[in-house]
Amino acid sequence: IQAADSASPDAPKRFSMVAYTGGPMRISGYYEPVVVDLAGLKAEAPFPILRDHDLGSIVGHADEAEVAANVKVSGVISGAGAAALEVLGSAKQGFPWKASIGAMPMEGGLEYVREGASTKVNGKTLKGPLTIARKATLREVSFVAVGADGRTSVKVAATAANHKESDMDEQLREWIEAM
Repeated sequence: IQAADSASPDAPKRFSMVAYTGGPMRISGYYEPVVVDLAGLKAEAPFPILRDHDLGSIVGHADEAEVAANVKVSGVISGAGAAALEVLGSAKQGFPWKASIGAMPMEGGLEYVREGASTKVNGKTLKGPLTIARKATLREVSFVAVGADGRTSVKVAATAANHKESDMDEQLREWIEAM
């Protein structure tokens, strides 16, 4: 883990992540795997970065998003609550965070592939049954312990270069002591 900005230990910490790699995911509420078609995914920063898709658990915000062979997101840990402190503290201790996308299918953007049928999506031929979100908008990305797409990765700049305790580190220590 490296410093986000060696000039200022109190600067907000940055993160970068591969948030989705284009494969099938098991998602609550769907009986079959779901695939988001990267060719039809709109991702415009800024958007929120959450903890476990919980709208009340703000970690920060994305200031860059790139959709190509996968979804890459980077941004700032700008949250001031427990979720941001937990992400920073756990990352500082070496926890291997994963990412999970929160995408909203657009009207008419879902395609069901029946059992035995196959289709091409994200450069792969996949067999049904599965649901494909052919058109969707990226609404948020979450830090998660276990992602529906196990190939995601996250990097958090959780320490300052001069190792001076920052306000965020002090808040984390106070929060841990209170727990």
